[in-house]
Amino acid sequence: SKGDIERLFSYNELGRVAKIRTGNLITFFDYDEKDRIIATREEDLEGNLISKAFLSYEQEEILVTEQMTRGAITYSLSSLQSPAPNIDDLPGVNRLYDTFDRLIEVYTDDSTVHYTIEYNKRGQPTRIVDQVTNSEGTCTYDELGNLLEETLLNGQILKNTYDLRGRRTELCLPDDSYIYYRWGPKYLEEIYRITQKGKYEYQHRFMQYDLAGFPTKQRLIEGFGEISYALDNNMCVTGIHSRHFDQKSTPDPKTDFITPSKPYIYKCDGLGRIVEIEQPNRVITFTYDVWNRRLTKRVKECIDKEWQETLSWAFLYDKAQEIGTIDLLQENWLRQLRVCASHPVNPGDDAIVYELEGMSYAPLYDLYGNVHKLLSVIRGKVMETYLFSQNGKEKIIDIWGDAIPFSKANNPWRFGCHRIDDETGLIYIDGIYYDPNLHAFLTQPERQLEPPQLFQVPKMMLNLK
Repeated sequence: SKGDIERLFSYNELGRVAKIRTGNLITFFDYDEKDRIIATREEDLEGNLISKAFLSYEQEEILVTEQMTRGAITYSLSSLQSPAPNIDDLPGVNRLYDTFDRLIEVYTDDSTVHYTIEYNKRGQPTRIVDQVTNSEGTCTYDELGNLLEETLLNGQILKNTYDLRGRRTELCLPDDSYIYYRWGPKYLEEIYRITQKGKYEYQHRFMQYDLAGFPTKQRLIEGFGEISYALDNNMCVTGIHSRHFDQKSTPDPKTDFITPSKPYIYKCDGLGRIVEIEQPNRVITFTYDVWNRRLTKRVKECIDKEWQETLSWAFLYDKAQEIGTIDLLQENWLRQLRVCASHPVNPGDDAIVYELEGMSYAPLYDLYGNVHKLLSVIRGKVMETYLFSQNGKEKIIDIWGDAIPFSKANNPWRFGCHRIDDETGLIYIDGIYYDPNLHAFLTQPERQLEPPQLFQVPKMMLNLK
């Protein structure tokens, strides 16, 4: 069809892909003795070198160093293929693989976990079934392998649209509102938000990039002005400047704060993931998918000697990144959303806007990747300021300069831009719970379940501190 790109594959004597021709570009592959790709190079049809990449395999991470005319950039990839069986996994965890070493089933002896996975010809997951909860998730892709639509196991659907270069231009959320991405010839230039009624909400502009592709000058939403970043030669952010924030206002992480402890007892499933937390007169339950994405959170409380469900949330994910919540008790209301760019744009979580209970905020980050200030659009000023110790204990200061015990804006993303559960004070970090009072992670869930292609998009590894 019109616009399709033809790909021609050539194989070596061992049956491995030796080169791929895509239009006017040829990609060559080199392998090690374990059939792993260790180097690639791109040339045009005249043999001119476009780029080289060298892959090294370190523990559970693949590091890719790409050498181009602008210098060397290191990327981190989760996996190039399905994980191979590991006999040293958690006891009672069982896996089945197909002939291509793709994980097709995982279950535990205690019957708390049972997933099945189906793939397309590219090795991308297309159907995921949780046999315990009898829920199903699906993924569909375009002819270039871009994720078009994902139905999460919690029933929420997110849809993507791309340009001819594979760059996302639209993200449709479950409430039928949109996030639009406008690209220039090379870089992302603007993100703007459209409501479900087609109303324009706000825009964030990227005005200047450095040679490595980091947006060093940006214009914040709704008249909050410009923000600029200074980076050193190691791609570390060394300075942040705006009229609301400067480098001198970065908090000292060596300062410690007193955070009240909240008692709790937790239970885990067969993969070591917390599925239930008990507190006096309260029970909190969680569900997950096969990739340890936390999908639901429910809270029941004993009120007047009767147990009532007081909270039921479905979490939204843009590939591997949690971006918000749907309130299932409030007619599927989009309660929380963080609008993120497709590449690093700040020292934090790549978000340029937080939408919290119908209100829009511009987050500002400190040099350590925490949310430091929250600018309120409706008030036109700083709504809250967050200070953190090195271990994650926090102090919240409101608009009047007073310390408060909780976020009045109900902002869940603070320390390290990770979600904090206010009921327990636990911080949820990529499938693991961290207790800042104990200075310790509570669980180490199985890390072998990362999909081969769905979350494989390379991301620039800026060492942002």
